[in-house]
Amino acid sequence: MTWLTNPLGTSVGKKLMMAVTGLGFCCFLTIHLAGNLTIYGGKDFFNSYVEHLHSLGPLVTLAELGLLFFAVIHILTGALLFYQNLKARPVRYSVNKRAGGRTFGGNHPKYTPFLKGLSIVFSVVVGTGLAGGSAVACQGVSHREAECPKEISISNIARLNREFIKAGLVSAVK
Repeated sequence: MTWLTNPLGTSVGKKLMMAVTGLGFCCFLTIHLAGNLTIYGGKDFFNSYVEHLHSLGPLVTLAELGLLFFAVIHILTGALLFYQNLKARPVRYSVNKRAGGRTFGGNHPKYTPFLKGLSIVFSVVVGTGLAGGSAVACQGVSHREAECPKEISISNIARLNREFIKAGLVSAVK
């Protein structure tokens, strides 16, 4: 087992672990996007996709727990690497190379998680209709039912909204 734990104890091993968990998130997002795009295949195609997904039951829960595990590993490894880098070089470099078209995100990486979280909260608020008037926000409420797409059942739209919020929260943790 030391053949696995020894490399993961190094800085390069930790960066590799972050890359693997990040790739796991990219794979999840690709699959999730492909599934959500079935909404353009028509009512029956989307409804059958949703029913199939929910028939998987425990496998979906297992996948959610796997994503949570990846998020925890990704965050803890990132924080540990940041701390180790700070400890290895507590004094900043004397030259600050800002020339060459660096972006705000590149110059201020400590603000990136906050800005990502803010964008996810904004997406959830706008996407679920909390800000008012979203066509997808008809979660079975009868006075908003007229805003729903006629060919997709309200229960499936409600499920889609719940999954969207869960994905946003998992993504915010990342």
